[in-house]
Amino acid sequence: MTTRKGDTWDLAVQLLPRKLSLGSLFQPGTPYRRIILEEIRRQALLNIAQGNDIYFEDVEKNIIQYFDPKNYYLVPEGVAVYYPLYSLAPYAAGILVFVIDYSIFGDSLVYRLPGA
Repeated sequence: MTTRKGDTWDLAVQLLPRKLSLGSLFQPGTPYRRIILEEIRRQALLNIAQGNDIYFEDVEKNIIQYFDPKNYYLVPEGVAVYYPLYSLAPYAAGILVFVIDYSIFGDSLVYRLPGA
């Protein structure tokens, strides 16, 4: 069984780096979970509309049910959220990753990869 773990660290504080939770990337009070889930749903439905229907029937329910705020990491394009095997699609689909572009979060994002 393949598993993935994401650790995102703030290395700006050289003496005492700290692990960043998903919520710590945003201004307090930002509905980041809702924003992320809506974008993942949009991307999944777009994939289905384009004929790339790899998902289980109840993908919209599963997107919410299997969302884990620990399952993320940062890439130059945005926040990458991943789902474990069998949560949204069959094993053959692999670990599904959805990249949420930084611009979707507007001014509520307080941390992103340097240079992004």
